[in-house]
Amino acid sequence: MKNEILKIDKELPTVKKTELPSGHPLNDLTCRMLIAEAIKAREKAYAPYSGFKVGAALMSAGKKIITGCNIENSAFSPTICAERVAFSKAISDGVLESDKSFVGIAVVGGKDANVSKEKGFADYTTPCGVCLQFMSEFVDAENFFVISAKSESDYWIYTLKDLMPFAFKYKK
Repeated sequence: MKNEILKIDKELPTVKKTELPSGHPLNDLTCRMLIAEAIKAREKAYAPYSGFKVGAALMSAGKKIITGCNIENSAFSPTICAERVAFSKAISDGVLESDKSFVGIAVVGGKDANVSKEKGFADYTTPCGVCLQFMSEFVDAENFFVISAKSESDYWIYTLKDLMPFAFKYKK
């Protein structure tokens, strides 16, 4: 049996800005607002080991915005990602209880050396697998949108289902 690299030719589906469901709280303006808040949150990141700072801005169904940044730890496993910080803050502050659901999250990230005021971030940052699984616990994956941005005007939108099609769900 020889080792082979499996190449998948299919590109990841994206939702264009104009294809968001009608009446959905996310539109170009709210996406830009979330991205701006994620950029601000990124500035608070504590990333002395990787230098890769991430910011996230989560929007509830009630249009509350909750931010988070990544926080690294020298033991590595206690490190927590920006997306989980935002969700944890929202849940501990009662936002899930009051607003019942979340509609989307914007994520930005990169090393300071790779960020320019003119062009924004060098690459799009998407949530890691742990964050995707964590989010799937609290949202409807087909109706929750992940905004991966380089800048307020340069972004992609995915459904959580696109990024994590087979999330684990415990069945009682």
